Amino acid sequence: YDMQLGLDLTAHLGISFDWSYVETGMHGSDGVKLGELTLTTAVPAIRARFPQANDRLTPWVSGGFGFAWLVANDRTPAGRMRVSADRRKHMTSAVSFAGGVDWFVRPNVALGATARYSRADREVLLADGAIDPDGPTTTGVGAFLSWGVLVRYYIPETAPGGLFRGVDWGSDDPDRLQPYFTGAVGVRRYLHRDVTPDAFLWSREDGEQASAVVLGLGFDRLWGVEISAVFHEANLWSGTRDDPGSKLVEIGAWVIAPQVHRRFDTGWSWLSPFVSAGVGIGLAETNDPAPANRTDPRAGYRTDDIGLAGSAGGGLDVKVGTNLMLLLDVRYVHHRSRIQRPDETLELDLSSLQFMAGARVYFR
Repeated sequence: YDMQLGLDLTAHLGISFDWSYVETGMHGSDGVKLGELTLTTAVPAIRARFPQANDRLTPWVSGGFGFAWLVANDRTPAGRMRVSADRRKHMTSAVSFAGGVDWFVRPNVALGATARYSRADREVLLADGAIDPDGPTTTGVGAFLSWGVLVRYYIPETAPGGLFRGVDWGSDDPDRLQPYFTGAVGVRRYLHRDVTPDAFLWSREDGEQASAVVLGLGFDRLWGVEISAVFHEANLWSGTRDDPGSKLVEIGAWVIAPQVHRRFDTGWSWLSPFVSAGVGIGLAETNDPAPANRTDPRAGYRTDDIGLAGSAGGGLDVKVGTNLMLLLDVRYVHHRSRIQRPDETLELDLSSLQFMAGARVYFR
């Protein structure tokens, strides 16, 4: 994940605050996975822009020095990891460099691609079995190279120099086609936590993260269609909610569905309630099995399942710019799957209530 909040001082030079989050698996010299490492950086940066093609196409680079948070987690029986002499977490300094290219589809909206190199000032200790401070270890540098796609929105609603024309993807007429992109993050609550009498879905915080991306097309001010993708990760634990044991395995879950989107007039141009619903597919797969999932004869849970799923919900759009809305969304996501262990196949109900906040950008 990557987020930039910045200010372009001129058409070629700007400043920004860059936040990034990366997670990767760590493996020993024999290829066996030892665990996972996450790096979160928060870096003030300087950004240089190089507008081309009448300012529609803009390559850019940025770099800065700030803080990093390294966390070693999901460690396996094959090894242990630490990021300091006695801890699995550590805050330290970091450098971060990024570059990419923006293509302006409207004067204040750009789509693009980006790559980032982040390096923390800390080596990661890796070892087979329990770490002995005086025993042999290997070290891996807390450095990551990541890449992805981005949506950039300029406030105020004129890009630097006011020269960008963009690509005409519709009309400013509210009754014409209006393509849009929505991104949101939040938390979800499971409606059915018990999987078996001795295993259940749980997190220590009693609520876990969820994220969603939506591509939509508005037919007019009120009606539209969308493709929605919602992702969350479940933790399966041994024991019961009253007497939890240990984490067994993680379950990654996707719900991808076409949806109908309906907005409602309120008399205020800046506020629009909405509802949306659709039916599609749900995907579930297990990952990062904990030691107990391998050693407990009652465990051994695994799944790689595809089935029907869907969602229905609604919320509020708050207009903060000509083509930008902030939103709140409450949604029921229906997702049932199957999970196996050595002696049986079980029903796995991943249905949940999700509470999200995000932004909707219109390309018009």
